[in-house]
Amino acid sequence: TGGLGHKGLALAEHLVYRYRARLLLLDRAAAAIPAVEATLNRLREAGGDIQHIPLELADEAALSHALHVIARSHAHLDGVIHAAEWPCDGTWQTLRAAIRASVCLYQQTRALQPDLFVLFSSLPGMTAVQGLEAAAKGFVSGLTDWLTAQGQAALEVIWGTWRTAQADVDAR
Repeated sequence: TGGLGHKGLALAEHLVYRYRARLLLLDRAAAAIPAVEATLNRLREAGGDIQHIPLELADEAALSHALHVIARSHAHLDGVIHAAEWPCDGTWQTLRAAIRASVCLYQQTRALQPDLFVLFSSLPGMTAVQGLEAAAKGFVSGLTDWLTAQGQAALEVIWGTWRTAQADVDAR
């Protein structure tokens, strides 16, 4: 998820160049942005099997449809990387949407038995710079711990601030 965002594209590049990965990128954005199209084309030319499905992650019906596409076209879902970027706008609605999306993603992918479930959180959440972002980070940490306790290979990746992450991606 967040496949066309800064983290998502950086991860897609790594997975394609390193592993020639088959990727299904889920993102609410359209791939028609010229820079995104160029990146996706470059990854395909490098041997990556890239598909994009535009959807709002909290839309359970759309997510269910996307997962049916995966089940039909892939023998196995190797992993889930939840790298969706949520604006830290200081509202509870955004926090609820982010939590709902994470839970929905887990619930709907559980039956596909992914080998790996990766959740991204941000450095400001770890340092409690912003209250709601700290709450979101706490939720991600708790969900990761719970998944691990359930026997699911789960990992929390703590990313830098959004501004730092954008600068890192732009510098590439």
